[in-house]
Amino acid sequence: MKQVKIRVLFYGLLLFLAGPGRAFGQKPTEVLLEAVQFYRGDSQSGKQLTNDTVNLPFSDDFSAREGYPDPLLWRDQNVWINNTYGRDIPTLGVASFDGLDRDGLAYDLLDNSSDTFADVLTSQAIRLQAGMTGVRLSFEYQAGGRGEAPEADDRLVVEFYAPTDSQWTEVWSASGPGFDGFKSAIVAVDSAIWLRPGFQFRFAAYGARSGAFDLWNIDYVRLGENRAPDDTLFSDAAFTREHPSIINGYFQVPWSHIGSGSNRFVSQFGLHYRKNGPPGSASINLGRYIIEQDGLVISTKNGNPDNAPPYNVENLRNVLVDPFTLNPPIGPFSLRIRSIMDGANDGFRSNDTVEITHDFSNYYAYDDGSAERVYGLSNTPGARTAVAFAPFRSDSLKGIQIQFVPTQVDARLNSFRLAVWEYNAGIPGNLIYQSDSLYKPAYYGIDRPIAYALDTSAVFIGGPFFIGLIQTSIQPLNIGLDVNQPDQDTTVSIFYGDASNWYSSLFPGRLMLRPYFGTQPDDLSRPELEPLAASLKLMPNPAHEYLKIQAPNPGIWVYKVFSINGVELIRERGSESIELNIGTLSPGLYVVRAESAEKGSARASKFLRR
Repeated sequence: MKQVKIRVLFYGLLLFLAGPGRAFGQKPTEVLLEAVQFYRGDSQSGKQLTNDTVNLPFSDDFSAREGYPDPLLWRDQNVWINNTYGRDIPTLGVASFDGLDRDGLAYDLLDNSSDTFADVLTSQAIRLQAGMTGVRLSFEYQAGGRGEAPEADDRLVVEFYAPTDSQWTEVWSASGPGFDGFKSAIVAVDSAIWLRPGFQFRFAAYGARSGAFDLWNIDYVRLGENRAPDDTLFSDAAFTREHPSIINGYFQVPWSHIGSGSNRFVSQFGLHYRKNGPPGSASINLGRYIIEQDGLVISTKNGNPDNAPPYNVENLRNVLVDPFTLNPPIGPFSLRIRSIMDGANDGFRSNDTVEITHDFSNYYAYDDGSAERVYGLSNTPGARTAVAFAPFRSDSLKGIQIQFVPTQVDARLNSFRLAVWEYNAGIPGNLIYQSDSLYKPAYYGIDRPIAYALDTSAVFIGGPFFIGLIQTSIQPLNIGLDVNQPDQDTTVSIFYGDASNWYSSLFPGRLMLRPYFGTQPDDLSRPELEPLAASLKLMPNPAHEYLKIQAPNPGIWVYKVFSINGVELIRERGSESIELNIGTLSPGLYVVRAESAEKGSARASKFLRR
């Protein structure tokens, strides 16, 4: 049993320690937390295969897909396949284990112990046979990575399944705390009870089940026969990080701002890669790329050999960008660049290509769309957050996109004002604009910022400026922070302050605030302080044992039943139509509230339990 830590809780259930309210002029406290996204998207559980389907060799480096494990290889879908939580990874893509299920929800909000499995990754049944020799499972593993590191009593384990007696046996384990880089492990499958059709293996994490804690990453899983006891070295040249931006200084830019300026695109970009295996085993070409505008190829470049040392460490290759010409845009468009590693490269081909798509819509973005951490300010009403932008041309600012992430507190209970400041020698200057309206955060799901329109027609921007928020409470708003950049990236400064002073943030990263220009987006969301709409359909009402609820829109909803005094009594997650068992409630008046997991909206209605 570990000591209880402050954990990230969901949907308003929180453990939050804060002092009494402070007066204006008190320096705000910076808060940096793990990014816990409560909605990861639709589960891709896929087809469940029957026993004896998968033959040796079994191998997966998690580079072929993002989100959920390959259902042809894995039976469950709870771990998160991604390119951002691993540090110094052997190949692109890792499987991350934490205390969140496949929907990004905590397994148990109150369980901070290390006594029970959190995430589990189970293989499909594998066709082994008696008499096989040298059958071994190998993999790479890492404690923590870019997430919260496990503690001494947290463990990652491997278990084998015996088809004859349907029993799982632990055969390997590692304990926290975290360490740099990945380590190799290899385990023999050497018992007659395992060398049978229907054999399975699984990875499981013992750790807190209350959020994105005690994180482990695994990579390059291989199961095969005739392997030596030290067969952990593999030959596979691979990219190790996602493709960098080719827009100068940004990941996204408004289409009407890109124009033909000479400084719009970078002159070179860096590719991170690794030549895994014995020295001399890789014969690869690097530097080949293809650039497409709305699917049409507008530029290509061939690669060059890169076969020299070093091996088995992450390398950086700078690629010069040949001049290219855009087809003159007349509206929003996309630009995709794919960098390809070719040549005689062993191993997985899916880790030999990285790409990025720039969507030229109406906004600027420093971030790449991923929020690995969360940034917030606490303890000071009126705390201010600001980020500088230097637009490519003058235009009318219409609003700000913000990615709020549900972490530690339910920020939807707080409010803020939008603000714009002058750019004064690199720090925020005079206030240009402050909204009269109060806005509230909302949660629209993973990596989906919300557009907040200014409560004026527009603010004309003629040069560098700062955008940001002014809080009305002492609790943090918790904005997504992209740290999936080169380590200790400080190219984008974050400023914070009270009513009188500005301070430079100590935390590197790219805050997910995005100014947009010219027009309002089609999916504009402006959650202001408004009463809940009573638009749930309840049948029957009054009800006795069961209450049928129909939410207004399709999707995933969280349903809560409260007493008339505001005490939460029931909570269930489901689709837009659900039936709740209310038979345990005493007769009386109750409130049922439905919260959309994707869109952050909420609806409430009253019902009578008879």
